[in-house]
Amino acid sequence: LNCSWVIVYFTAAWCGPCKFISPVIGQLSEKYPHVTTYKIDIDKDALAEALMKLGIHSVPTIHFFQNGKKASEMVGADVKQLNATMEELYNLSMKVAFIS
Repeated sequence: LNCSWVIVYFTAAWCGPCKFISPVIGQLSEKYPHVTTYKIDIDKDALAEALMKLGIHSVPTIHFFQNGKKASEMVGADVKQLNATMEELYNLSMKVAFIS
């Protein structure tokens, strides 16, 4: 594939919805092995300024990037929305790869 995919998953140890959606993100990482997933714990003090710049105000927040550009964002633990977003971006990347 010509499209480089990255998921950045912002979470916290104290976050119940994060604990709920974490295994789903793990399953999607297995389903889409060409996607690189980064899990970021927002409670690290050194991240406060970066989180502000990124507009991370609640967790879980998931940013989806294709070729270095943000393609989508999801806030909350909606498994249905997460699956739909992954499928949509995967299909889009397949079309781009096919055209290229």
